[in-house]
Amino acid sequence: DKSSLPGAGNGLFATRLINAGELISLYPTDALLVWEDASHSVESNIQIFFSKHIPPADRNVARTVTEWRGYEVPCNELVSIVGDPQLCHDLAYAAHLANDGAICSTPEGREEYERESAARANAEFIPLEA
Repeated sequence: DKSSLPGAGNGLFATRLINAGELISLYPTDALLVWEDASHSVESNIQIFFSKHIPPADRNVARTVTEWRGYEVPCNELVSIVGDPQLCHDLAYAAHLANDGAICSTPEGREEYERESAARANAEFIPLEA
């Protein structure tokens, strides 16, 4: 849905009280990124593992390390998961919109976006142990 707040965009909105510690949604992963170093620079060596549900024709490396990183969640210093932002209208991807309290319009604005989004966060991403 579209937010009614000035300057806000699409988002995930609660229709009921969500208790502390309650699972809101699972976070679908379209690709796993394994970084050469902790800088996560697109100039470094990156291993990309696409999820099986991503058709071979949609496995675009350039989009994965640029556009998809808008939906990136770090798992540890060298591993992160990403989602295809074009799929955010699929309800299975609702978690991709949680806590996105800012808009990142360019790769250069990523650090500012991360600071602003973190300052507005009211939920937390918790990796599930398998």
